[in-house]
Amino acid sequence: MSDNSAVVDNNRLKNICKRHINWFWRKYAEHIIEDAKGRKCIYIDNGSKVLAVAHMDTVINVRKKFNFNTYTRSNARIIKCPTLDDRLGVYIITDMLPALLGEKWADILLTDEEESGSSTSDIFVDKYKDEKEYNWIVEFDRHGGELAKTEHAVLYNYSINGKEFKAALNSAGFTKLGRGSFTDITTMQDMGVKAFNVAVGYVDNHSTKAFMYPAQTELAVTNFIGFYNTNKEVVFKHDKVTYAAYGTKYGTRYQPTTPYDDYPRYQSRMALSGPLIAKGLEVKGSAFKMGDVVYNRKYAHTSKTLYIVGQVFEYADDQFKYNISAIDGAYTTSLVDECYLTRSDDVCSYCFSRPSLTWMYYDELGMFFLCDTCRGYIFDGDAMCEECGDLFKPDEYTNGSTWGSECPSCMRAQALCSGDVIIFTLPSMKHALSGVPFLIIGRANNDAGYLLWDGSETYTNEGNGYKSSWMTPIEYGVAMESFVDKYGDRTWSAVEGART
Repeated sequence: MSDNSAVVDNNRLKNICKRHINWFWRKYAEHIIEDAKGRKCIYIDNGSKVLAVAHMDTVINVRKKFNFNTYTRSNARIIKCPTLDDRLGVYIITDMLPALLGEKWADILLTDEEESGSSTSDIFVDKYKDEKEYNWIVEFDRHGGELAKTEHAVLYNYSINGKEFKAALNSAGFTKLGRGSFTDITTMQDMGVKAFNVAVGYVDNHSTKAFMYPAQTELAVTNFIGFYNTNKEVVFKHDKVTYAAYGTKYGTRYQPTTPYDDYPRYQSRMALSGPLIAKGLEVKGSAFKMGDVVYNRKYAHTSKTLYIVGQVFEYADDQFKYNISAIDGAYTTSLVDECYLTRSDDVCSYCFSRPSLTWMYYDELGMFFLCDTCRGYIFDGDAMCEECGDLFKPDEYTNGSTWGSECPSCMRAQALCSGDVIIFTLPSMKHALSGVPFLIIGRANNDAGYLLWDGSETYTNEGNGYKSSWMTPIEYGVAMESFVDKYGDRTWSAVEGART
């Protein structure tokens, strides 16, 4: 344990911010828990009574638009990086706090899919809600903070019947507490203890303009350390709240706060359900719902800008107001009257980035306008590569549930490492090795190739190893015992020559 003050290490933060999510699956392969649908999270059990949470997924594609720059403005340190949400939180709980409080200061939960409103924290809850008993839970995934003149932390439904909990936070320096909308811990009420989300200092966090104030991060972490040292042995119990209204003058009938209302563009890009797009829920009598693409005709300067509908409020019988955000996240406004909004039919309702002049689709959720690409994605079974954005036809090797939505070209471009499962796909490999799953267990002495294991025997290619150009990965981060259970008795057919 270190006695040093909380100081952001730029290089160590950058190392986490720049990583593709597959790096985390590899690094923490032995700690992955997975549900029946292939959704995953990482849980590191350190035997602590405190659980710390952060999410690994980011809105901005780390391979396409990553940058990390530091500078000073008005005597304030600034770090500009588009993946701070929530790689900053990952850095805090896996690097910064272990250095200050000890390696086992808390159990660690790293989640996926938070930015699409379907956090994989529920996998952890389903598995451990009756097994693990924590004193309280903390997440580091809130924008702003004291120096940005916003909430120091937010509590969601954990604020209800939480007088002692809020008093303890106030005593530690978290004096301005807010409600919040959605993050991983909002789906963790079944753990039975209070939770809070600390504001860590990033701003414009869902755009390429995202930046942070290290001084705010350091202040927040310092305050948290005070809270931790005082309350790590204190149990803050929580009774699950199934519904809680804001109680504003606009009434209490509104769409759930759990779906993302800060940045509703990404709420409408949730997982598909059959042929339907999982948009926001219908509000009876309302002309619009969460996820609809609209124009705002209230002012001349907004009349040609596309917006995404967020929360829907009924402020009188069958009279509604809407929170809306610009597609690029640069502008947000709230409580716009229904009469000013017009549904857009010239942009794709799913990707928002391509013109929709071809396909119009109706279902029980309403009317949608789709571009050719998204129509193929939704109706023709195509998959959209999350790296390059191209469509491809998934097969037994690229089925999405095994390693995610990446096309073969992007998969082949990634470096392999121990724990990856591969098959040989070089057309010339017409012998016993072709089509057999192997586990990579290391590099050859000359570092030119990989050593392989088939569940019983090691293959070294006479000490030279096998080249990555001969292989296609089919899964990442598999332990040796898991490999035997999953692949020990399987033989895979050869991949088409064109795929190699």
